[in-house]
Amino acid sequence: MAEQNRKTPEQKRAREAAESIVDLFLEYVVRADMTKDITWEGRNILEMAVKYQSSGFSGFCKLGAKVDRINRQYITEDMSRAATIMALLSDKQVEALAVDRALRGRTRVLAVDPFNPDKPITKFWDDLECAHYLNCSVEAMRRRITDGYQKLEGFMAGHQKAA
Repeated sequence: MAEQNRKTPEQKRAREAAESIVDLFLEYVVRADMTKDITWEGRNILEMAVKYQSSGFSGFCKLGAKVDRINRQYITEDMSRAATIMALLSDKQVEALAVDRALRGRTRVLAVDPFNPDKPITKFWDDLECAHYLNCSVEAMRRRITDGYQKLEGFMAGHQKAA
């Protein structure tokens, strides 16, 4: 029975490629959020310039070009491609894969007591915690993760054959 769960080297490589897609997607999400913050900061600066100049803002607005440059600087083609691939999955599968790669099996520091910094308050993200975070059962979370990786692996295999 245990023999059925063993993966071939090809299956292991396919899973690693799928995990790499999820990692790139997570990086994309973080960096896209960061560029959004930078964009809003730029807009606020522009609004202040307009507000405080008595004659109004007179000059060519370069904010759009700056935002494009920021996006090119922080978001790579691989990250954009990973986001496009992840869009092929259901929202629940994307959430489960993101939790699997970012949290599952890890300990996160929640807070540090300034009077006792050697004993931070931590949380271990086991399957039960992850399922609770995703608002589903452990079985449903595992199924979403398995199905999500299978779809990614299938897409990668089909994409490699087409190339």
